[in-house]
Amino acid sequence: MEQAVDRQTGKRCRGFLSSSLASAHACGICSLRQLKPDERQNHLGQHILRWLLGMGDLLNIHLSDYPCGFCGGSDCQLAMKGQKWTSTCSLSYNFRASTAGQSTDKRPSSNIPIICKLDGCREVHWKYNFPKHLEKRHAGWQDTIMPSFVNELQVSDEEQRRIGIRDDLRRPWLVVPVTGSKRTLSDISNITGPPTTKRKT
Repeated sequence: MEQAVDRQTGKRCRGFLSSSLASAHACGICSLRQLKPDERQNHLGQHILRWLLGMGDLLNIHLSDYPCGFCGGSDCQLAMKGQKWTSTCSLSYNFRASTAGQSTDKRPSSNIPIICKLDGCREVHWKYNFPKHLEKRHAGWQDTIMPSFVNELQVSDEEQRRIGIRDDLRRPWLVVPVTGSKRTLSDISNITGPPTTKRKT
C-alpha cells in the first residue's frame, strides 16, 4: 500500500490512498470522490464497523487489527498530550470527541479516540478497535473492567442499524460475564468483538 506525505506537516499515511494527496478529499475504500475533511472520522468509522461485522460489500478489503479512524490504514498512531489526543495520520484533524462520540442519524459513527482505563494502561485506541486491544493486551479483562468503561466502549444496536448493518449481523459488542455481587445485568452492557471468520484478502 502506498504512503502519502502531507507537504505541510510531513506526516506519512499508509492509508487507502492513491499516490497523490489530491485524493485526500476522496475515500480510498468506496467511490466517494468529494469527502468533506471534517466528515472523514464519521465516514471511515462506518466502513470500519461494517467490515468488523462482516458486511459483504467490504469483505474484499483487508483492514488491520487497529485501522486508523481517519484513513483506514495500519501505521497511524494515536497519543494523548495533556487533555488532547494527537494522530500521526496525515489526514487527521481536530474534532470535539464529546459530540463525535454520540451516534446520531446524521453522524452515525461514534468511533473516537479513547484512553484505556484498565490496569494503568493509558494506551489510546479508536473505539471500534478496543475489542482487539482488550483481547491482545488485557487477558481476563472481563473480571476487572468497570461498568462505566464498558458503557464508554458501547456500540449500540441502534448505532449499528444507523450504519446499515443488516439485522442478522447486528450483535452485542463486548461480552462481559456477570459475576460477583458488585455487578448486575443492568450494570453491564454486552458487546462482542470482530468476527473470527477468515475474510478474503
